[in-house]
Formats: sequence, structure tokens, C-alpha cells
Amino acid sequence: LIQGSVSVRASSNNQIIRVLIYKNGVIVPSVLAKVSYISGGNLVCAAINGFITMTSNDFIEIYVRNDTSTAAITVDTFNLTLSTT
Repeated sequence: LIQGSVSVRASSNNQIIRVLIYKNGVIVPSVLAKVSYISGGNLVCAAINGFITMTSNDFIEIYVRNDTSTAAITVDTFNLTLSTT
């Protein structure tokens, strides 16, 4: 189980920001967050929840990207919890 939250700011209006999780270099499409239409400078939070099966030596990567433009985005906080079931 993977759970988390991220708060981001965009330098421009009307941006679409995605938070993506990769396992061993491959995107996990079932675990992502999308924040739409951020007003420039305002802080927006998004939740991340899903299941990822992992074994020894697996690794995850977390990416935050702007799908709208090259306008800067800033991650203010990022919390992530991984648990076994």
C-alpha cells in the first residue's frame, strides 16, 4: 500500500500538474495524482493512494511534472507512507 500527499505551487495560472510514481523505472499508472488549474502562487494539495507489489531490490521514484507548459512548479511538502499487507 502506498499513501501520500503533495502540496505544490505553480508560477503561472491554469497549469495541470501530475505526481507520478515509477517502480523500477516504469510508470505505475494506477498510482498518480492530478492537480488542475492552479492559480499562480497558490498552494494546492493532492492525495496519492494505491497498491504496488514490491520484492527485494525493487525501487520507486516520484516525479512531479507540469503537463501544461514549462512554467516552474515547486513542491512545498511531500509525505509518503509505504506499508506491507
